[in-house]
Amino acid sequence: MVVRLDSQLVVMQLKNRYHICNPTLLRHYLRVRLLECQFELITYERIPREFNMVADSLANYVLDWHLSHPL
Repeated sequence: MVVRLDSQLVVMQLKNRYHICNPTLLRHYLRVRLLECQFELITYERIPREFNMVADSLANYVLDWHLSHPL
């Protein structure tokens, strides 16, 4: 699986190049590590935000929909 992110910091943390000090972020990081066990191979890539406009617009659409259609 290829995971593409627009956060260079997160990509570097997931590649174990940067240390995580924040306890909340560390919990998320450890959860990702547990989920990684379900896949044979995972790579993390950084996509610059300017090339991520389609993903941003889709995410905003879904968020807006959920805000206008509460459970």
